[in-house]
Amino acid sequence: MRYPNPPGNPQSSSTMRACSPMRIPSRAHTGTLPGTGGHTKAQTSIVLIVLLLIIFAALGIFLLSLARTVSQEDYMDLYANNLMLSIMKTDTGCSDSNCKLVSDTVACAFILSDWPCGDSGRTCLETANTSLSEYMSAFDLISRNYRYLFVVTSEFCSMTEEGCRVLTFGDTGLESYRGKKRVANYAIQKSMAGSQYNIKVRLYLARNT
Repeated sequence: MRYPNPPGNPQSSSTMRACSPMRIPSRAHTGTLPGTGGHTKAQTSIVLIVLLLIIFAALGIFLLSLARTVSQEDYMDLYANNLMLSIMKTDTGCSDSNCKLVSDTVACAFILSDWPCGDSGRTCLETANTSLSEYMSAFDLISRNYRYLFVVTSEFCSMTEEGCRVLTFGDTGLESYRGKKRVANYAIQKSMAGSQYNIKVRLYLARNT
C-alpha cells in the first residue's frame, strides 16, 4: 500500500519496510577480565617471595647444622693444614731461586745446608730457620697457645729409619711428646745440584701445657 509523501519530504519512500532489530557491538574478549591483570601479577610476586624465603630458611638451617658438625678438633686440623700451606708458599724476599719461597729454602737446607742464599750473607739452613721462626711467631694463635715442630726428610725415607737425614725446626721435644698433636704434611719436589729430590715436611702442633 502506498501513501502520499508527507509535505516537505519528497525523498521519503512511500513503501513501509520491516525494521530489523538494532545490533549492539559486543566487547572484544582477550581471555582476561578487565581490571584483573595487576591482581594476577601481585599474586605471582607474592608466591616468588615466599619461595625465596623458604629457600633461604632451608639454606640457613643447613649451614647451621653443618657448623655444629665441625668440632673444635676438626677446626684445628684444618687450621694446621692451612698454616703449613701458607708458610711454605710465603716469599722470603730473596732473589735466589733456591731461597725464594720458604719451601725452596727448606729444601735447600735439607739438600745443601751451607748453600749461600744470594747476597744475603746467610746459608740456606740459617735462612730457613729464621724464616720459619719469624713467620710462625706472626700467628697469635700459635705464638700464644701452641708449640710447633717442622720435621724434614726424604719422601722415600722413614723419619725413624737409621741413616736417614732428618732436619728439624722448632721444639724438638714434640717428637717424643705423647699428648694430643696436630699434624700437617707438605711435599716438595726440588731440582738442585743436577739431581731431583722428593722431600716431605711434617708440621706438629701441640697446645702449651
